[in-house]
Amino acid sequence: MRPQKLPLNNFPGTLYNFLMHIFNPGKFRHLSVTKPFIYSFLIFAALSVVPFFIAEEEYKNAQNKEHETLQSGLSVARSKFMNVLYNNVAAANALAIIYKDFGLTNNYDRIAEQILEKTKYAEAIQITQNGIIKKIYPLKGYENTIGINTWKDSLRRKEELKAYSKNEIYFVGPRILRQGGIGILGKAPVEIDSNTQGLVVVLTKFSTIQKVYDLGNGLESKFAVILKKKSDIENINVQLSKCKPNKKSEVLTTTIPYGDWRLEVSYHEKYRFAAFPFAVLVFGLLVSALASYVTFRILNHPYELKRIINIKTHEVNERIKELTTIYKLNKLLQENYSTDELLNKIVNIIPSGWQYPEICAARITFEGKEYRTENFMQADSPQKATFKPTNVNEGVIEVVYTQGMKPEQEGPFLEEERNLINSMAEILEIYFNKIHNQSALVRSETKFRSAFEHSSIGMAIVSLDGKWLTVNKGLCEMLGYSEEELLNIDFQGITHHEDLYEDEQFIKDSLAGNADFFRTEKRYYHKNGSIVWVNLNVSVLRDTDGKPLHFISQIENITERKESQQKFKDLVEKSPVGVYIFKNKRFAYVNPRILLKSGYNEQEIMHLSLDEFIHPEDLKLVTDNISRRLNGEADHNSYEVRAYKKSGEIMWIELFGTATFYEGAPAIIGTMVNISEKKALHDERDKIVADLLQRNRDLEQFSYMVSHNIRGPLATILGLSNLLAEDDLESGRDEVLLGLKTQANKLDYVVKDVNTILNVRKNIHPVKTTVNFTELT
Repeated sequence: MRPQKLPLNNFPGTLYNFLMHIFNPGKFRHLSVTKPFIYSFLIFAALSVVPFFIAEEEYKNAQNKEHETLQSGLSVARSKFMNVLYNNVAAANALAIIYKDFGLTNNYDRIAEQILEKTKYAEAIQITQNGIIKKIYPLKGYENTIGINTWKDSLRRKEELKAYSKNEIYFVGPRILRQGGIGILGKAPVEIDSNTQGLVVVLTKFSTIQKVYDLGNGLESKFAVILKKKSDIENINVQLSKCKPNKKSEVLTTTIPYGDWRLEVSYHEKYRFAAFPFAVLVFGLLVSALASYVTFRILNHPYELKRIINIKTHEVNERIKELTTIYKLNKLLQENYSTDELLNKIVNIIPSGWQYPEICAARITFEGKEYRTENFMQADSPQKATFKPTNVNEGVIEVVYTQGMKPEQEGPFLEEERNLINSMAEILEIYFNKIHNQSALVRSETKFRSAFEHSSIGMAIVSLDGKWLTVNKGLCEMLGYSEEELLNIDFQGITHHEDLYEDEQFIKDSLAGNADFFRTEKRYYHKNGSIVWVNLNVSVLRDTDGKPLHFISQIENITERKESQQKFKDLVEKSPVGVYIFKNKRFAYVNPRILLKSGYNEQEIMHLSLDEFIHPEDLKLVTDNISRRLNGEADHNSYEVRAYKKSGEIMWIELFGTATFYEGAPAIIGTMVNISEKKALHDERDKIVADLLQRNRDLEQFSYMVSHNIRGPLATILGLSNLLAEDDLESGRDEVLLGLKTQANKLDYVVKDVNTILNVRKNIHPVKTTVNFTELT
């Protein structure tokens, strides 16, 4: 009980009411200006009774302050206890949602650990299913509780039934725990199905709650706090603070939700209540002005305190509304609604989370459709938030007030309401992304399975130790094993021993996190013992933490290509024609024929630059031909140039080449033929032809001369013979005969000259050489 107050219906009390009336700030200022005499009289009259009046008011205010301080203490005590409960409610609800969605997951310890890390007061958390304790974290110290049937304990059975009937968390205790100590337990029901009743239990030790009341605000030095419960299940009366209550103190009580508790707060047994201030009567006249100011400040203090409490209470209620809206939203997302049904339900729960739900309206625009409350209307200052799921058009949540409201932080809306609408948009974006990702995952898995099974090449999933986990038909046919046979062996057992090192090195690197992909050509043993060449591509599949899970292998049979390459290599190596590959202005490959003809060894010719090998006068011809071929200009003609042998001797070579790719870069592949002998035969042929032409010209000249020298005398002889044939030529016959003799002598000289020339030629002995004209064509 409280100490008795002095009555206020006496003279000082009446004067107090009178003075409060005239000292109204507005009237007081007016009176001091307009009626100084009355103002002076009233001051004098007031001062004559001020000491007693101030003393009485100070005593009354001290009592009121004690009451209000006790109320504040009750509010703080209730707030601290409710913080513990809300903390446990959050932990229980988080685990309940996970338990309902995923059941008794193997990751319980990790999930429970994360929940306890984020909660300040919860110290242990367990799951009970149909009365049996299935999971508890931390397990240490609670090992003996796993498997206990709580339904066999009538008290605990009643508590759980009450939680199920309320369909919300129900707190019990404080009570002695099975594993020792005292604590309170929050029991949250989780309905899995008609045959399974789940319960999430959150524990906070009583010592933890007591520590809450031993910290801050001086509570331990003023108040005694008692927690009581009286219900059809249990009766509890425990002291939360260290101090015992004062029997003379006023006792304030408040109810605590979730557990049928009552919280009582009173001053502790050693608290000294305010005494009547007799000293004020003595010194009151000296400090009357100061006392009136102090009185005003004291009277003003309860109003400010009440205003602050109202503001804080309102803020807490608003936060509860917001959290409730988020909770309702999450509950809806757990149901199997269509998009239209879901958004229609969500838009109708939005107004309840805002400051003035009775005049609040909402609209959601998504995928070209609108979902709105019945009272929705366009407003000048709507509050909006967008959400943009993957591969879907942007959605908008819009909240308005249907009446004009006073300005807040964002138009008529609070800053916390901005956080709320952003949180709802983020939750919807995550939800629709989850739905999209689940569909995409199913499609992706179907495509992968189809591609895996029907791939034209071999495909396999291999464990980290080399075991075949999954193989396709292509790989089985390639290696000659059945699927069952391959799954019972590892890849090391059928890999050629010379190729094992690279595989094992990649496994070590991938496990160390240094490699994610591997490509090589290697050999497997076929079931019949033959060698199968494959092109192997391996990638590492890792989890979200980067830990390797297994290998995915693509295996292409390249046995035929390898055999073809070997046959081609054998053909080139044994070819009588030089074969070369030219890349980056140097030889990348030459066959033995080129080495034989040039005198270089393989290493020496590989290091030769083009200008070191080709004659300077032919270098431009070679570079131009290479450029045309690399640029794709069709030029299939061969050409002849001079090159240097190792000895420095010049040799003639015939080059033919075409563009290709070699080791990932443009190159020229072609033939190189040493035509030095052929060039010598060409020179010999040209010399013989020139000699024959010269002889022909000499014969023509000789025949011309002989013809001229023979035809002249013969013509004269013929003319003179005709004269002799005439009958009347008697007188000049001797002259004609002399002429015939002269011409006959000339002709004889010509014949002698011809014989002399012929005799000279008989003494000339020609050198005979066989010339194969076929090779010169």
